Amino acid sequence: LLAANELARKGLPVLVEAVAMVDDPRLHVLLVGRTRPTPYMRRVTDLGISERFHYGGARSDMGRIYAASDMLVLPTRYEAFCIAVVEALASGLPVITTDVPGAGDLVVDDVNGRLQRDPADAGELAGLLSAATRDCRYRHWASRAAATVQDHTWAELLDRALQEIAARPGRG
Repeated sequence: LLAANELARKGLPVLVEAVAMVDDPRLHVLLVGRTRPTPYMRRVTDLGISERFHYGGARSDMGRIYAASDMLVLPTRYEAFCIAVVEALASGLPVITTDVPGAGDLVVDDVNGRLQRDPADAGELAGLLSAATRDCRYRHWASRAAATVQDHTWAELLDRALQEIAARPGRG
């Protein structure tokens, strides 16, 4: 699963290249979001993965999408805060994302997913995807995913933010 609207920044081109490198017909991409992948479809076709690439459009039932997926893969270049990573982990879905602030902050490498060091390296991502599908390693990560974000409720996050604001000198 890739849940994204800014497809280039979120790493769709890297994901497409990586999936083509992994010789595993079980590996499919489900892209959901408002932005149609039209500019990338020629590359998908040229790489021979058209039958493994699916566009689901904008969705209001992300809980069902997470439940139907095996992993969230987000080879993003940068993030402020990635709610999709929190939602996926909370849903018990392991995550493969880049080690950039805002995306990789909640992923504990080889515990609830994997971290990609270079967002532009399709070969690195292909290796992570291959390892995840080999022996269904992602199922091990899924068993730990929800526990890693259990303290990320809206109430807890608001409390933390208010504590940070109160702790600043000259504020009160």
